Amino acid sequence: MLEEYQHIDNIELIRDNLRHINCELISNKPSPMRVAKECHQLLSRMMVEALRGTANLGILERPTKIRKHWYRQDNDPWNAIQKDNIHGCSKAWRYTEPILEEPPCCKKQSGPKSDPGNYLLGFYDLLAMIQSSCFMLRYSHSVVISVSDHDMQLLEWLHEKIRNDFEHFIPKILLASFGDCLRASTVCLRLTIELLTKSNNVTPYGIDDLETELGIALCSVKALQAGLMDDA
Repeated sequence: MLEEYQHIDNIELIRDNLRHINCELISNKPSPMRVAKECHQLLSRMMVEALRGTANLGILERPTKIRKHWYRQDNDPWNAIQKDNIHGCSKAWRYTEPILEEPPCCKKQSGPKSDPGNYLLGFYDLLAMIQSSCFMLRYSHSVVISVSDHDMQLLEWLHEKIRNDFEHFIPKILLASFGDCLRASTVCLRLTIELLTKSNNVTPYGIDDLETELGIALCSVKALQAGLMDDA
């Protein structure tokens, strides 16, 4: 008897997240926390898809604390960007606007550059990268995704207080705000749709139906959020 195998790739995992979200939304008593946790994973995987390029090189790195990058496009001058704090956030960050600066090519490196191996960049790195032209404008028709300070604060709350607490759960009592969970889920779904349909960095082959399914999920989350407000 031949052993059967399941085909698994990033797009299939994105579909899996969406199935879990929709199953939760149509249940008799949907859990906003679980919807939010799945939406977080959904956004994370779609960011990976938009940034990975053709060989995953854009998402594999062992980052330094300073998070500084030098880049140039065609024969344009060199630019530099680096990590910048966001008002109201303690963990989430963005890259600065680019400034003209040549890389320190002539300086001796302190030891060999570490091999990134299969080290996938973390959520905050990916979130900063989709907002930066350095990483997103790979093609002539690509665009950068915009995320407001308020939405960054909400995503930080989702990552720290929902994803991390429930992913690495220590038995204790936790309180998860229904309203915040659904607001964060809305942001995740909206950004996922923008990455899929507007960034022009996601290959559309075989994923035409995802936009419709994501739109339905977003409408369902908004409807659940409106229902909670009506009951308040």
